[in-house]
Amino acid sequence: GQPYLGLTVGLPLCGVAGNVQSEETVGFWWWMGPGSSSGVDLPESLPSFTGVSAIGPNPFTAITTVHFQIAPAGVPARVRLEIFDVVGRSVTTLVDEALPAGSYSRFWDRRDRSGHTVPSGVYFARFVSGDIGKTIRLVAR
Repeated sequence: GQPYLGLTVGLPLCGVAGNVQSEETVGFWWWMGPGSSSGVDLPESLPSFTGVSAIGPNPFTAITTVHFQIAPAGVPARVRLEIFDVVGRSVTTLVDEALPAGSYSRFWDRRDRSGHTVPSGVYFARFVSGDIGKTIRLVAR
């Protein structure tokens, strides 16, 4: 059938958003006509896998960003994202905590855990969560 977009005005107080109470006064709805079984398909909001989804830029000069995601598992997942130098020494830790399902990004600005800028060269980003591990080669120029 022909799709229709409707508008509803004067919705009641909907609840709390963050620490601020929010009052909605307008809303939209979607109707596809006779025979439709649902309205708008909502996109998947939670990732389907746990791991590194992207990293870049690589090679990089000043900053690179590691994008990773945690799939739903019922409880927060312990995540460790650490940077190592070419001989295996830990340079810094970007993440070491339990995180709920979702998508995350952490940047590395070429600083070690003392705040000093590391020299150009090859480094490795190591992502570990449970039995999932991934090591990615980084080139700092």
